[in-house]
Amino acid sequence: MLNTDRIEDKIAALWEKLLTKFPQKKDDLELLRYYFLEATRLFEEGSFEIAYFSAYKIIREPTVVDPTKYLSDKREGEPSSFSEIRSILMHSRRKDTKISPKQIIEIKAKLPKYTLEIIQRASTLIEKLALDKNMDGY
Repeated sequence: MLNTDRIEDKIAALWEKLLTKFPQKKDDLELLRYYFLEATRLFEEGSFEIAYFSAYKIIREPTVVDPTKYLSDKREGEPSSFSEIRSILMHSRRKDTKISPKQIIEIKAKLPKYTLEIIQRASTLIEKLALDKNMDGY
């Protein structure tokens, strides 16, 4: 889905471009890189929930840019957004949750798919940051 058979090479090339484009934001780039590498590593290991949360940070929390200005949280189908999935996952751990067990089970059963989707969305943002001349930091 990430259009490569050597993700390490692709990531290294993107980060070289990002470091050249945003030399003043090295700490933010390192944080972005950490989230992305953590998400992909955890996904490969089968830790889908933690991988999901790492990728979520890339598409929702400001680092080099505010991702919400360039990337939608919406997705096709139900649940209709990555935030909704995150909310269900976060609240499923609470004792007094108001989310139905059926909904929690459905989300967890499809979590590998949702995690791959959000990692792909994060990858799209990182590629846009590296390659789009109109995406300059704040």
